[in-house]
Amino acid sequence: MPGNSGIIDMDSSELRKRSRPTRTAIAARIRWRLRRLLAARPLEPGLVPEGPLVIAGFFRTASGLGEAARACVAALEDQGRAVVAVDLSDAFGQCDLVPDIQLSDMPSARKGTLVLHANAPETERALFVLGMQRPRRWRVIGSWNYELSRIPLSWRAAERHLTEIWAPTRFVVEAIKNVVATPVKLAPHFVAPSSNPPRMRRKGGVCLTMADGRSSFERKNVLGAIEVFRRAAAGRDDCSLVVKTRNLTEFSAYADKIAVACAGDPRIRLIDRSLDAVARAELFETCDIFLSLHRAEGFGLAIAEAMALGAAIIATDWSGSRDFVDETCGIPVPAQMVPVVDASGVYGNASGMWAEPDSAAAVAALSVLLDDPALRMRLGEAARRKIASTLDGSGYARALE
Repeated sequence: MPGNSGIIDMDSSELRKRSRPTRTAIAARIRWRLRRLLAARPLEPGLVPEGPLVIAGFFRTASGLGEAARACVAALEDQGRAVVAVDLSDAFGQCDLVPDIQLSDMPSARKGTLVLHANAPETERALFVLGMQRPRRWRVIGSWNYELSRIPLSWRAAERHLTEIWAPTRFVVEAIKNVVATPVKLAPHFVAPSSNPPRMRRKGGVCLTMADGRSSFERKNVLGAIEVFRRAAAGRDDCSLVVKTRNLTEFSAYADKIAVACAGDPRIRLIDRSLDAVARAELFETCDIFLSLHRAEGFGLAIAEAMALGAAIIATDWSGSRDFVDETCGIPVPAQMVPVVDASGVYGNASGMWAEPDSAAAVAALSVLLDDPALRMRLGEAARRKIASTLDGSGYARALE
């Protein structure tokens, strides 16, 4: 019939042919089912087996997840534990860093403890890469992080592979416990203290904000931080802002917005690349004020690292960072809850709420800190002490007991 789609003229046999799965799809389905059939059963909760202690994660990836794995190894080794570090970066195509950690192959032992620094969507593939198949019976711990108040329901599929789950903050513990039946333990990440003496502060100073596009620029609210700096620093030439990003080129629309927001202001410097541990520490050392106007944080690693080096902190008063940022060691910014809207697509169609920080309060806080180096010194020293006592790595040992 004229005007109708051509598919109406297709006979039923042709339609059946087109709807049949391809050989490639069938083979992939068979491989997936075999992988599930052969997958090792995790040890039951409460049992601590003899055998190696393996930390697996993205050691050669300059992401928060990669840093969490590196920090876990460093803390456990400092505590005298024998640790085997096994890298997953190659298997997931995420190599952009050379770590200062001795990496090994996965041990062949039938029993042991595995701490897997990978979120639920990567769990099954990671265990397959690690050779965790029957007859192995390991204590398998999934170290998860999530930034919204409830993990996706799809994450429950990873439960069958895990003995227990670790979360870095109370916020993430609750986000996971709301969905899964597997035991969830609080195991805060380790953040190394600085051995450098505090440096003298002057009026003005260097502000720093950070974000990885793959973790959502919308969530990190980079544009909000730039706006607050420009408003608080209007008419000043004694301060600057470093905008440290990663994977910005993958999000061209947001990159254009950042370029517009920074346009015409020579005080704003954009760095878009991965940094190794030395370069990252050097960047934090230059920072007088760390500005995190995030809409949500599971943990808030960059905030904690800046605090450990004595920076004054301005951070949204919501989600994971509340475990270590309060009015005694920083300036929490009030916020109102709004529906999650993530134009980058990182969070897909995630429902729920996250925080919209009060920009006027943030401007006022930054104005005060730019004018008061003595206050910055006090807050910075309090921040150092807070991180040294709160994120000292002892949480891993408690969780392993």
